Amino acid sequence: MSTAPSAGRAGRSAHRNTGRDEDRSAGRGDGPTGESGPTGESAGRSPGRRAVHRRITLAGSVVGASVVALDGTVLTIVQPVMQRELHASFEQVQWTGTGYLIAVASLLVLAGRIGDRFGHRQVFAVGTLGFGAASAGIGLAPDIGWVIALRVAQGVFGALLQPATLGMLRAAFPPDRLGMPIALRTSAIGAAAAAGPLVGGALAAELGWRSVFLLNVAPALVIGLLVLAVRDPEPVEAPRTGLDPVGACLLAVTLVCLVHTLVGMPVSGRAAVTAAGCGAAVVAGAAFVRHVRRGRDPLVPPE
Repeated sequence: MSTAPSAGRAGRSAHRNTGRDEDRSAGRGDGPTGESGPTGESAGRSPGRRAVHRRITLAGSVVGASVVALDGTVLTIVQPVMQRELHASFEQVQWTGTGYLIAVASLLVLAGRIGDRFGHRQVFAVGTLGFGAASAGIGLAPDIGWVIALRVAQGVFGALLQPATLGMLRAAFPPDRLGMPIALRTSAIGAAAAAGPLVGGALAAELGWRSVFLLNVAPALVIGLLVLAVRDPEPVEAPRTGLDPVGACLLAVTLVCLVHTLVGMPVSGRAAVTAAGCGAAVVAGAAFVRHVRRGRDPLVPPE
C-alpha cells in the first residue's frame, strides 16, 4: 500500500540530486563548454575578461623572459666602452657579465620552488620590479664595483621572474591551449639572446652604455604592475617540497670558484692561484653532490 508514495519520494529525491550534480559540474567547468583541469577558472568570470587576463599574462611572460635573456648577452659589445669610461680592469669588466649569469643559473631552480609555494604571479612581480630597480641603479652607478654588485642583484631578480613566466602560463591557459604560449615564450628567449650584442652595440654607440640598462626600467615597471593586477584562478593544492637554500648556496659557491679561476687565469698567470681556485671549486662541488644525495628535498633530485 505504501509503494506508490515511496516511489514518488524516491523519484523527487533522485531529481534533486541530479540537479545538484549538474550545478556542481557546471561550476567546475566539466560541462561541454567548461574547462577542466588545474587551469579552469570560476564560472562567474566572463569569457572576455578571461581573454584579457590571458593576453596580459602572455605579454608579461614573453617580455619578462626576453629581458632576462637579452641582458645575459647585451654587454658583449658594451664591455670595452664600460671599461674605458669606468677605468676598470679587464677582470672587473668580465664580472659584470659572469656575475649576472652565475646568479641566474644558481638560483633558477630555487626560484621555481619559491613560485610553487608563494604564487608565480607574485614572485614574477617581485622579480620584474626588482630587475627594473637594479637596472636603474646600474645606469646611475658611479664606479665598476657598484655595477658588478647591481648586476648580481639583477641576476637574482632575473632568476625569480624567469621560471615564474612559465608557471603563470600554466595557470592561465588550459592544457590543450598551452602549446602556443610556450612556443612564443621560447622563441622570444632565443631571439632576445641573439639580438643582445646588436642591441647593446647600437645603444652604446648612440646613447652610451648606461642606456642599455635604463631601457629596462619602463617595461619592467609596466609589466610588473599589470601582471600583479591580474588575479590567479584558485590554485590546486600540491604537495610542498623544501626550498633547499643550502643546495642553492653550494651550487653558487661552486660556480663562483670555477668562474673566478677561469676569468683570473689570464691576469694572474700563477699556477698556485689557479690550483687553489680549482681546488676550491672541486671541494664545493663535492659538498653539493653530497648534499644532493643525502638531503631531504635536494635542489636537484639525484634520480
